[in-house]
Amino acid sequence: ATMPDDTPWDYTEVLINTDKDTGTGGARHGKNGFEYAIYYDLHPTTPDVKLYEYNGSWSEVSGADVDAKRVASTDFVEFHVVAADIGFPSTFQWGIYYDNDNDPPDDWCPDDGDQHGFTPEPATMTLFGLGLVGLGAWRRRTRA
Repeated sequence: ATMPDDTPWDYTEVLINTDKDTGTGGARHGKNGFEYAIYYDLHPTTPDVKLYEYNGSWSEVSGADVDAKRVASTDFVEFHVVAADIGFPSTFQWGIYYDNDNDPPDDWCPDDGDQHGFTPEPATMTLFGLGLVGLGAWRRRTRA
């Protein structure tokens, strides 16, 4: 399935440039260089989240572990994608595009689409987890 270019309802796209090169990857909404896109269809009855990859054209990544949800009582949306599904980049650039049903404002948030992200290394996450386990054991021991 190719990426939807227009829908009759709101949607958000998180566009990810894993090699930080605007000369490679695909174009979306007038900006270049994206290898991946998280598409979050905000249709009120059937919200849907998909990961797309650009390899000459946009195609859905089957079996990708990707999700998004609106944060209760706010205007915020949380996104998550497993690092393996976007090639484990150590750093990447990203931007978010919001389409308000073809009504203004349809725009980038923030405008430059050049935010920087960092992917934690698996070893770092393991050490962090072990540190939490150690902290819990130490705390339990000091209480006894």
